[in-house]
Amino acid sequence: MEEQVAELARSNDELEQFAYVVTHDLQEPLRTIGSFVQLLKKYCNDQLDERANDLISHVIDGTSRMQMLIDDLLTYAQVNASQTPKEIDCECLLNNVLADLSVTSGECNAIITHDKLPVVRGIPFQLIQLFSNLINNAFKFQREQPPRIHVGVEENLDEWVFSVSDNGIGIEAQYLERIFRVFKRLHSRREYAGTGIGLAICKKVVEHHGGSIWVKSEPNIGSSFYFSIPKIN
Repeated sequence: MEEQVAELARSNDELEQFAYVVTHDLQEPLRTIGSFVQLLKKYCNDQLDERANDLISHVIDGTSRMQMLIDDLLTYAQVNASQTPKEIDCECLLNNVLADLSVTSGECNAIITHDKLPVVRGIPFQLIQLFSNLINNAFKFQREQPPRIHVGVEENLDEWVFSVSDNGIGIEAQYLERIFRVFKRLHSRREYAGTGIGLAICKKVVEHHGGSIWVKSEPNIGSSFYFSIPKIN
């Protein structure tokens, strides 16, 4: 069993390294394609008809989506990378996240509240990704009224249970497990932007910190994402 565990760990490390190398190496040729297509549009614009301009726009949009996908895959591959955990004041971390999201928050007139958050032990960059993705989802999947988002926390015996609740479009019961898988989308890109990796990153981050993540939701009422983080011993 020890040999199998060691082999599995080695295999996982190789897979993460492979994903990192592949996603990193894909970025340069993709940037080249995007740059040359935009140059083509710039220098040949007067000679192109409406159909040609439309096709070029599709190429530019496609390369932008691919760049987002590669960036998200790179983030996903890096979650288990060796980084030193440290004590993190989640109150301060959340305030920094909200400052970074202030433009988007202002554009959709979001109302964001939060409980007094504790100090946990973790990796700052990963917890920033976690809170950012969950709050961004609340912005993205809003209904007609402005988003109302609350970041809460409850204390259990040996863990903190955080929650990010919203008043958005909600999720049907049959999709609650599926949403944490890589590339699983419940809506088309035309309806809602994104790559379908955000919640998979959240799941990987939480599990890397020794916790678990789940969601409760009702369509047209809202969703609450819960995740646990062990207390500092």
